[in-house]
Amino acid sequence: MKINASSILMLVLMTLPLKSLASDENALLNADFTASVFLLTNSKSKNITRVHLINTSSVNQVFSGTLYHQTGDLLGAEKTPLHDSPIPPGARLIFSAEDLELKLGIDSWNGPAMLEITGNESFSVMSRLENPSGLITNTNCVTENSLINIESPNSADKSYLRFINTTDNEYAAITASLYKKSGEPTGSRDTVLLDGLGPKQQIWITERDLIDKFGSDWSEVGMLEVEPIQGLKLINLNYSAEQETFFNFSCSENGSDLERIYLQTSSSSRNISFTHLLNNSEKNQSFTGTIYGSDGSVLGSENQPLHEGSLSPKSRLIFSSQDIESIFEIPPWEGPAILEINGSERFSLVTKLTSPSGLISNTNCATKEQVHNLLGYDEVDFSYIRFINHGDHSLPKITGTVFDEQGNTVGVADSVIIDSLPPKAHLWVSRDQLSSAIGSTWNGTASLKLSSSPADLRLLNLNLVGNQTFFNFSCFESGISAKNFAPQITNRSREFFLVEGDPFSLFATASDANNDPVTFSLDGEDGNAFALDPSSGRITFRIEPNFENPSDHDLDNRYNFSVVASDGKEATQTSFSVQVSENPSNSKSRNTLDNCTAQSGEDVFGRPILNTYKCRLVSDDLPREFFIYVPEKYTNGSSETSLLLSLHGYTSNALLNLRYSGFQSIADEEGFIVVYPQGTILPSTQETHWNVGGWTVGSQTDDVLFFSQLIDHLAQNLSLDLDRVYSTGMSNGGFMSYELACQLSERITAIASVTGSMTPQTYDDCNPQRAVPVLQIHGLLDLVVPYSGNAIMMPIDDVMQYWSRKNNCSVPSETLTIPSSSGAGIGGRRESFKNCDDNALVELILLYGMGHDWPIANSIYRSHDLDAAETIWDFLSSFTL
Repeated sequence: MKINASSILMLVLMTLPLKSLASDENALLNADFTASVFLLTNSKSKNITRVHLINTSSVNQVFSGTLYHQTGDLLGAEKTPLHDSPIPPGARLIFSAEDLELKLGIDSWNGPAMLEITGNESFSVMSRLENPSGLITNTNCVTENSLINIESPNSADKSYLRFINTTDNEYAAITASLYKKSGEPTGSRDTVLLDGLGPKQQIWITERDLIDKFGSDWSEVGMLEVEPIQGLKLINLNYSAEQETFFNFSCSENGSDLERIYLQTSSSSRNISFTHLLNNSEKNQSFTGTIYGSDGSVLGSENQPLHEGSLSPKSRLIFSSQDIESIFEIPPWEGPAILEINGSERFSLVTKLTSPSGLISNTNCATKEQVHNLLGYDEVDFSYIRFINHGDHSLPKITGTVFDEQGNTVGVADSVIIDSLPPKAHLWVSRDQLSSAIGSTWNGTASLKLSSSPADLRLLNLNLVGNQTFFNFSCFESGISAKNFAPQITNRSREFFLVEGDPFSLFATASDANNDPVTFSLDGEDGNAFALDPSSGRITFRIEPNFENPSDHDLDNRYNFSVVASDGKEATQTSFSVQVSENPSNSKSRNTLDNCTAQSGEDVFGRPILNTYKCRLVSDDLPREFFIYVPEKYTNGSSETSLLLSLHGYTSNALLNLRYSGFQSIADEEGFIVVYPQGTILPSTQETHWNVGGWTVGSQTDDVLFFSQLIDHLAQNLSLDLDRVYSTGMSNGGFMSYELACQLSERITAIASVTGSMTPQTYDDCNPQRAVPVLQIHGLLDLVVPYSGNAIMMPIDDVMQYWSRKNNCSVPSETLTIPSSSGAGIGGRRESFKNCDDNALVELILLYGMGHDWPIANSIYRSHDLDAAETIWDFLSSFTL
């Protein structure tokens, strides 16, 4: 058999702390994050509020709440625990006013109240208001300084404005100005609207209040500008008396000289959009627009003037879909469009969408990274997500994970939801399409968290009620800390492949716990070889690399650079390495393996076995066998790639290990080669084994020699990166991985043992020549290789202490809780010995409910709280010799 491999481009990244700028990770766990429910109705109200408190962090959290009456008085005790047991990552706590009254031990309060929620990590708070009509609307969305949808006195709908003092300070008189559509004031500017507002006090301003203060001289929708006050939050609700339903108009796109309407329907749609453009600057402005179809194509002319003359300060322009079609001289388009508008100063955009039901809702409110109101298959209404690329470059595949109400992963984690999204393109993903992408359904309300969300990607989370009315749930409150934290770069892939000569681009992505804007910059010895957009994070080569004439610092076709993500105060840094290889058309492949036969069949999950070969090798005069998996990415290239050795257990075999271990799907994504060696027969038991001492004492097989010769054989016939050779194994295979770390440390980069340990012989004779990174995954209920050890197996704690001392790691270790993703409440812990020599790491993952098992948690089968294959590769692939 001959395995052909074309040349490739490999990108390797690993995250490094920028110690001079990065904040202490431990401080994050000790910081208070707070967010509020700003409009919490009481249990006697005919409008029922149900609060959804979502743990968006990666750790269990305990939440407390402090409830304030609308007068600002405290209701119940401060920081009352809101639940009995910790909330797992991705899970949500759902409660009503009645639940809160029981927790606080109080009677029903009068009017809406404000609930301040505290956690120690990131979280989100969404409220769903159940109106007497049966319709559910989103009310936990606030704004500052201006309210832009004040219905006129002659409108059938009425505006209710909520003024909220979120601070502990008393506000003096609050002034405001009410502006007509023309921009002219109604009544006097800077009129005293409220004589004051006490700490934590909340008050309604009604139409009657506005008429008393400003008169009734506004016949169309108006804008109320409020003097800026630190901590003053505003809510703009519209009430439809006919439908007995509140709609939230607090959210708009605003604050810069370029804004967008994200959901512009055409005149042929059943849903009619009215776009409101408000010049809330102090200068005249002229506005131009460009409209983009769903595929990102321009409809009509770019930068088309939207009006004649200029728009005066505080005035607004209202146009329908028909108006837009007339302005751009285009026919009705298919599906929603994006309208991108340019001005010269700040302005605001809001969309009032009239549904077939006659109800008017606010749809121009987008979010990033995650959405929290995905209705499940036990609901009669439907959820949709609009994925919007408002950037100028195509976005690569978009992946994400869906979490149900208990925090369980629904279907496959990090599923591909969209393969690519062209510039300016935008498309719907329905509940059913999302379910198909992740491979499962859910009940209740779920969240979608994107794995690595580009800066130019926006999300709209809409619910379609009764097949007639869209409700926007894109706006919610996020927990914010007074302490600033550095943004975290979220790129997850370790290796990417690209044939030389093909275009190369990478989007650096980051998340910020404080929701601060993030900018990117380049550093490193080859940083000048790349161009980076500081806002979008897009990275490209300035000049296409030439394999024959490398221009990198070391002239070895490996370009080393770093990306820094900063919020202006603190930053983190991630190192990247791009290795460029010759195009296969310019080089004859040297990648061949002899004495191999192709294999077929299925793994234990029913997936076909492809690109897999059974091969033979003579070592120490013994015929030895191994299986090799060569991913498609390698078949199409000839760059040096990583090698993973996966070792079976005692009495087992290589083919069975290949079928259950789950590495092939990861190898497909990451591009590494997996080899499954076969052990020999132990004469005393006639069972397959690896010679590690202990119960295998008496074996004459030199397995260390075999693995050394196997690596040589593979390196002679395949393009391997010999600085990235890893070993892992189950049980006896884990013991053998430790033996290799001890005796072949100059060739084995890092190891991972699952339910294995070290025998006394391996322990006593261990002689590593360097610091070897070690990962141990073990079950507390393992009776075959006991956690506490026995006469032929070292205790796991002793093994961890040996390698932490050998690698000169810091003490004490750091321990994190592993939550129970199965809902069984079992979980485990992850103990890390850090700051070791040569950037090594020693880690123990102890699963409390696991016995002598290989933990699996993939899309097809879940046995435990983590997936061994994914966890092992994430650990191993971060190290190099």
